[in-house]
Amino acid sequence: MPESESRLNEAMTKANNSSLDYLRPDLKIVLDGFRRERLRIRLAMSAESTNRSINEAIQIWTRYMALRAQATLAHHAQPADLFYKSEVEFFAEADIAVQISLQSFLQAIQNSRFQSELSGEIAQALPKPDAKSQQWVCERTRENCIAERHTTQALSDIFLEAKTFCLGQNWSLASLPDLLASPQRSIRRAALRGLNDWLLLHDETLDQYWVDILQNRQTILSKIRKPSIWPLAWQHLGLGHLEIDQRLAFQTLIRRFIVPMATEIRRLQSKRLSLEYLQDYDLLCFLPLAQPQSDVAISFHHNQHQSQNMHPFRFDQANWASQGFFHYLNDLNTIMQVSKTEEDGDLKRLLAVSRWLEWLVWLTMSDEWMHVTIEQNMQDSKQRRNAWLDLETLYFPDVHHNQMPAFAKGGFSYLSFGDWIVPGRNLADAFSLISALAFAYRRRKVWSTFEASRIELIEKATQLDFNALLTAASLEMPWDETQFKQLVFAISSDLEL
Repeated sequence: MPESESRLNEAMTKANNSSLDYLRPDLKIVLDGFRRERLRIRLAMSAESTNRSINEAIQIWTRYMALRAQATLAHHAQPADLFYKSEVEFFAEADIAVQISLQSFLQAIQNSRFQSELSGEIAQALPKPDAKSQQWVCERTRENCIAERHTTQALSDIFLEAKTFCLGQNWSLASLPDLLASPQRSIRRAALRGLNDWLLLHDETLDQYWVDILQNRQTILSKIRKPSIWPLAWQHLGLGHLEIDQRLAFQTLIRRFIVPMATEIRRLQSKRLSLEYLQDYDLLCFLPLAQPQSDVAISFHHNQHQSQNMHPFRFDQANWASQGFFHYLNDLNTIMQVSKTEEDGDLKRLLAVSRWLEWLVWLTMSDEWMHVTIEQNMQDSKQRRNAWLDLETLYFPDVHHNQMPAFAKGGFSYLSFGDWIVPGRNLADAFSLISALAFAYRRRKVWSTFEASRIELIEKATQLDFNALLTAASLEMPWDETQFKQLVFAISSDLEL
């Protein structure tokens, strides 16, 4: 683990042990500290003094990020707590000033005559911003970035604080997956009805957030003279120099192979549940009896839960695709261990893989919808929802919404809010998942080799960007048709489709 990550994790752990330790950072002191160390680097007469200034700046950064993490985690745990809500709002604005100041500090290091003499430990501990995030967050876009952060934070909060009514009580959105997996159809219907009613009540507010975000980003793109957000977004998420045709090739493979597999999974699912066809509230119920609990149940919802702590073009979230790859590898390792040690382990494994296929379809459809709505500047809510419904006919042709009016008019599009906050997130997550599955299924005949291969990869590749990570894992790119077909064949055989 790099020194910077070790320091930050240690500081976060210490800060999070007690909410009584929290004290909002003095933004002036933070910015003055970066400014002071930047000046010292410019005036430094030796490599030793340069290293001391860099080390001091790293300490400033680490303390700031630890307090930021503490406020964010406390806000997620207690979304109704007005104190931590105000702290998160403070950081939404302060982050911009800190990021601009940090960029100036890092530029001073680049210009230092002692740059080549930095100690290895300090060089490794420096924050690693990508060039794209520096283009997005700069002095000329400061006010627009602040407005964007406040809007995306408000969007996150409305979902974090959402309560849906079901079975005589209110439930958070995070609790809905368990209700929707219930073997009792009346519970599933009531759970989704609660979400349906919540969306009908809040759709105008959500639509306004979307328009505000879209307009702000168009203004930022104009100021930095970029025609599209996508190259910026993809680079920032660790997807290197992804091209449009490569994204389209991946999308085509998902439609051609994974969508039919997922449709067949749902056909067998409806047969097991003795249903003529599946309603939208049946999608997460795979068995007529209570489904076995699994440690990887959260994986299906990983992307949405992570959205609560995300903002666009922030230094500390680069390489999302690589992080997602290791997240899914860890889940796959867990489920493989379960399949070997528990009586119903094989069933849990097959259920997990089935859910992941459904998740791949959802991620790809959401990414395509986001791409269309941004590129066509869709500010009209009806146009956006119709675009979503058109894609549903391609990706989920067998799912019915005739009992849920919010979803019948495209309401599921609101649940892709993670991509609203950070464009390209769903595509990055889809790349991570399909690559992790390819890595695992290459070892399906001797699962015992999977754990050793996973550990070896973690040891040498955790800090690589996604392209380099796949090379280290001896994998092709997610849109490689040969690798894709091999994976589809292996999973189809495993699931007996």
